[in-house]
Amino acid sequence: METTTAESGRSDRFELAMACLLGVTAMLIAFAALRASLLGDEVLSGYTQSTQYYNDAIGWDNANDQAFSRDQSLFLRYSEALFNGETDYALYMRDSLFEDNLTTAMDWWEAGLESEDGPLSPFDEGSPYVLPFQQQVEENEALGESNFDEGKAADDRGDKFDIATAILAVTLFAGGIASLLRSRLARLVMCVVALATLAVGLCFVSQGQFG
Repeated sequence: METTTAESGRSDRFELAMACLLGVTAMLIAFAALRASLLGDEVLSGYTQSTQYYNDAIGWDNANDQAFSRDQSLFLRYSEALFNGETDYALYMRDSLFEDNLTTAMDWWEAGLESEDGPLSPFDEGSPYVLPFQQQVEENEALGESNFDEGKAADDRGDKFDIATAILAVTLFAGGIASLLRSRLARLVMCVVALATLAVGLCFVSQGQFG
């Protein structure tokens, strides 16, 4: 009788332990699923913002191309006017149509005309001419890269939670089966599986949370 009571007590304690294990595992699965969902929003936001910044960078780069083409055209018209002796028209272009950026480059070019190896145009290597929107291009590219990296980091962390959810599902299965078995060996095996997968699942949860 005492043996039966002791065995019944051990069985009750075992089932209670399994119930606690399953409860903790269920809460971990819920937490991992919630964090994966929230990180999914961060991934989408990061990639979306990154795409927007890269598109803006392309827009500014196109504006640079247009400005450069315009300045090249003005320079050619200015040179042609001087070659044809249309000095007044050339001066008008320089005073009214040239922006400061092009004027500075023209001064640099003209200063080098006396040299045999001087620049062929205001746009040669070493010219003070700068693309007017290059700063905007670089800023948007940097922001695009930063947001992409943030989105990728969130994606990697979300993957950790997804893996944890799959592993912890094995814990639930093994723990549930262990509570139904009567063989000590079979229980032991299922308990080892449940505890091992719980430990691995916790590792992935911690990596996703703090990684």
